Amino acid sequence: MTLNEVVQTVYADESGYTGSDFLKHDSPVFVSVSTSISPAEARDILHELLGPVQDPEYKYNLFTKNKKRSDLLPYLFEYTIRNKNKFVVEVCCKRFALITIWLYYWLYPFLSTLGMQIHEGGFSRVLPHVVLFNLPKICGETFAKRVLRQFQIFMNDRQSSDAIKLFRIFEQGPLIHTREYNELEDMLCIPLRPCFTWSVLKLTVLGCGGLA
Repeated sequence: MTLNEVVQTVYADESGYTGSDFLKHDSPVFVSVSTSISPAEARDILHELLGPVQDPEYKYNLFTKNKKRSDLLPYLFEYTIRNKNKFVVEVCCKRFALITIWLYYWLYPFLSTLGMQIHEGGFSRVLPHVVLFNLPKICGETFAKRVLRQFQIFMNDRQSSDAIKLFRIFEQGPLIHTREYNELEDMLCIPLRPCFTWSVLKLTVLGCGGLA
């Protein structure tokens, strides 16, 4: 038995990489995949699930151009889920990732100054999901896009002027009714209004962000 027959080759690939642009509208998710199967096994699996394809690679456009084949994609996904020892698939929503960076960079340092243990009870894992689904709901999708776009600009350039522009967007944002504030505060169990003051922005973004 040769060494090549003993060592298993692991293949990895990604799709949806857009560099530092997390908000590219036609590429909202990033996907990474790795497999520990041989090329022969891969061909057999794809042939069994999707039928014969003459192309050397199974590109996405092979499925979008053929409805019958695209209808079979769920079976391929189901197969990879059932065989976790051979396939690892990670899907990341880029907006969710940007919101998580935003919270860790801006809000969490401020909450720590209040003595909150943000990593206890899963708070730091839950909050990005709450913001992802409720920011557009409460403030509108247009406002959510403006805030996230400006935060991305700030993170890429790290200019204090960009941080100030971000704060201005909050100042000029839509009026949030008291009832909506109370509902969101109940979900987060934290006071929201102090997070939108200049002193907090200066403390968390300018102070902790290395922009002194």
